[in-house]
Amino acid sequence: MLERLLHSVVRDGALVVRAPDGKVYSVGGATEAEAPLIVHIRDHATLARIARRPTLAAGEAYMDGGLVIERGSLYEFLALMTRNLHHFMPRRGLFGWLRPKNPRAAARRNAAHHYDLSAAFYRLFLDADMQYSCAYFTGPGMSLEEAQAAKKRHLAAKLLIEPGHLVLDIGAGWGGLALTLAGEHGAQVLGVTLSSEQLDAA
Repeated sequence: MLERLLHSVVRDGALVVRAPDGKVYSVGGATEAEAPLIVHIRDHATLARIARRPTLAAGEAYMDGGLVIERGSLYEFLALMTRNLHHFMPRRGLFGWLRPKNPRAAARRNAAHHYDLSAAFYRLFLDADMQYSCAYFTGPGMSLEEAQAAKKRHLAAKLLIEPGHLVLDIGAGWGGLALTLAGEHGAQVLGVTLSSEQLDAA
């Protein structure tokens, strides 16, 4: 089953996978200019996680030490996976067709797993307004604070926000965008979040 999955996913480039049982699978085609990457999946639990959700679980397995790159670099592994992304995105893992991608019952738990860390943790690397999404750097030398303010101005301009407009902010986080749209543009904003930590901090 693993061999079939690997052959269906890696078609551009070459990858050697050492499975938990010691078996070695070679997929793709190596060239003189590009030796195959070698990865070791250290245990069956990691293999099962990757089979179920390859795009998420492979990165988590690398962080946890369950997936070890034995030849090549993390950058080369990510480049290989990116080149082959269109082969495995529709699959959603071996058994992805059996279940919804994010069933309603799991949505709150998934949000809590990702966002319900303390606000103090996020303050270590976010701007003062706690913007979690991408900043908008319009030139060199901009600080994160300036780029996040530029992002909010850009969004307001693109949306043509005027006083009295009603805005629904789904995934409002700590409310920074909502406060800007209400305070600087006169919009009436309703923010929605599944994260109790974000709601408490907002």
